[in-house]
Amino acid sequence: MTNANEIRRDVMLIAWDFFRADKHEGFASALRRAWAWTKKSAKAVVRIARQYRAGVRQISFGSMVRRADRNHLGNDAARRQAAFGA
Repeated sequence: MTNANEIRRDVMLIAWDFFRADKHEGFASALRRAWAWTKKSAKAVVRIARQYRAGVRQISFGSMVRRADRNHLGNDAARRQAAFGA
């Protein structure tokens, strides 16, 4: 239970940071993005561990720096924010 509480706390802190960056979207949207980023990060850790066990010693983190929600088609502000960091 303690591990689950730590994860929830981390997600809420990430969501608060997202909310402060994009107040016009609302906290619910920020919370969804935080959960999506957390799930994506967890999958990346599993993938990295699998690659390391397979013998890969140079791993690229390019996909981890992009925003978790890139489906803002036509939204120039969100695209600009994704390009320069969220």
